[in-house]
Amino acid sequence: MKLAGQAAAERSEGPGSFIPAFLDALYHLDVEAANATN
Repeated sequence: MKLAGQAAAERSEGPGSFIPAFLDALYHLDVEAANATN
């Protein structure tokens, strides 16, 4: 979730674009990469 939030924050241009960007980032999240960062 943290990685998806960070990616969404970088891509969003305002409060209305954060949630769609967050959902897209969750969809594209690589589970193995996420586990490697913990």
